[in-house]
Amino acid sequence: MRIAIINDFCSRNGGAAAVAIDSAIGLAKAGHEIRFVGMVGPVDHGLTAEARVRVYCANAITFLDDSRRLGAATRGLWSRGAREFVRAALSDWIDLPAIIHVHGWVKAFSPSIFSEFLERRLWQTVITIHDYFLACPNGGFVDYKKTEICHRNALSYDCLVCNCDSRSYAQKLWRFGRGLIQTYGLDIASRVDGLVGVSHFALDKLRPFLKSDVPLAVVRNPVTLERPHLLGGNPDGPLLYVGRLSPEKGLDLALTAARQLQRKLVVLGDGPLRVKLSLEYPEVEFRGWTRPLEVHAAMMSSAALVFPSRWYETNGLVVLEAMAHGLPVIVADGCAAIEFVSEGSTGRHFQIGSVESLTRVLGEVLSHQGPKLGAAAAEWYWKDPWTQTAHVVELEQFYVRL
Repeated sequence: MRIAIINDFCSRNGGAAAVAIDSAIGLAKAGHEIRFVGMVGPVDHGLTAEARVRVYCANAITFLDDSRRLGAATRGLWSRGAREFVRAALSDWIDLPAIIHVHGWVKAFSPSIFSEFLERRLWQTVITIHDYFLACPNGGFVDYKKTEICHRNALSYDCLVCNCDSRSYAQKLWRFGRGLIQTYGLDIASRVDGLVGVSHFALDKLRPFLKSDVPLAVVRNPVTLERPHLLGGNPDGPLLYVGRLSPEKGLDLALTAARQLQRKLVVLGDGPLRVKLSLEYPEVEFRGWTRPLEVHAAMMSSAALVFPSRWYETNGLVVLEAMAHGLPVIVADGCAAIEFVSEGSTGRHFQIGSVESLTRVLGEVLSHQGPKLGAAAAEWYWKDPWTQTAHVVELEQFYVRL
């Protein structure tokens, strides 16, 4: 098959980009003709090393990084240049059957690219749901000012007047305008040929905004792991948090719970709250972003992973990595990770946003449940691991359906 992978970034700057890149490489190894089209470099070396992948990178910058604010805002709503770039990259496919698989478009492409894809009779356009931008203006169904899940109707008047953006109300209005273009100008959610969810949870949150006959599939993300010889999860080790340090991620809950339990906490990640939190919690070890091997080493020596997110999430790859290493995991009961963390069996749930609930559950895990939960989690994961091969096979099956 001819498959174009579309993503704002050509490098692994986050979970969505990593999935897009690994997906392109895996599909190429399976024999398909792949084009990876992105706006922001540098280009991941894995893409250039694979003979069946042709990379088209515009070497542009994100809308947020553009100092020409008015021009960036205009391009973010509708970038003629981005549309022309993807048209040029795929010009020799216009009269040929192809799958156009979009992973990310809101940081550097803009909705304009869909006007190119959806008009082609022989192209099947697919979107992977890494966030909720297809329906929600700020991408998360979350009020970032109050750090709580938002239950307003997306793009309604109540949505318009709510100052929920993480930066400013002006940006909320801009994002609201982009949502109107996507929903009422292009009608992307209804015209797209298929949607891939990284969890049933994420697809269920978007279902009210979709046509009932849009083909849907859940495809497991590729997780690059080798099976450890020994199970991780040291009962005497520290608690572990891995992720971005921003309000919606709920790190403050983990910090408070660890302090109340008088248990050491190691934080791997960075973000806008790092300086503030490191001053407020001097007993916590903030290591910043670390390489995957260092993350896995930390999992082997920690007592439990805390995933305290205050928003829905769409998956939670770090939870899967922890389970693969036999590390007990404690997740908020309102996020997508509960889909594969079975309460009391392969991990524990706590009430989303509640430090009291998290402290109680953590105490139970640390006192006697940890090793059993970790062993069960590892057994569950390695029975059917989330490999690149499994990811590719599931994608191929969905493409054939289309």
